[in-house]
Amino acid sequence: MAITPDALKRRIDQALGKARADLVVKGTRFLDVASGEIRSGDVAIGGATIVGTCETYSGIREIDGRDLVVVPGVIDTEKERDRLQRDLKKLEKELGVLEKKLRNPSFVERAPEAVVEKSNRDATELREKRERLEAALNSL
Repeated sequence: MAITPDALKRRIDQALGKARADLVVKGTRFLDVASGEIRSGDVAIGGATIVGTCETYSGIREIDGRDLVVVPGVIDTEKERDRLQRDLKKLEKELGVLEKKLRNPSFVERAPEAVVEKSNRDATELREKRERLEAALNSL
C-alpha cells in the first residue's frame, strides 16, 4: 500500500514526538525481537503502523499497557482483524442458534433440565466471548 508524502511526514513527526500519535499504548514492556531483551516504554501507532517504541509518546487515544508484553512486528494487524471478524461471525451464528432454541417454549418445557441449564450456560459463555472478541477488534 502506497503512502502519500503528507501521510509519511505525519508518521515521521509522530515517531519523533512532534505530533501526537493516533494511538499510544502507555507503559508497556515489550520484547525486542532483535536482542531478546525486555524493554519498557510506550508504543506509538500512526494509522496501522508502529511509529515508535521505547520512548514516552502522546496520543490522540491512549490506553494503559502496564500489564502487557508487546511483541512489535510479529502480529499482522490486518490478518488478526480478519481472523477476529471470522471468529465473531461464527460465534454470532452459534449464539443465534442457542438463543432461538432457548426462546422456544417447547424446547424449554420438554428438554431435561440439565440440557436447558447447559444451553443457558453455553449462551452466557458465548456472550462473554463475544464481548472479548469485540474488545480485541476495537483495540486493533
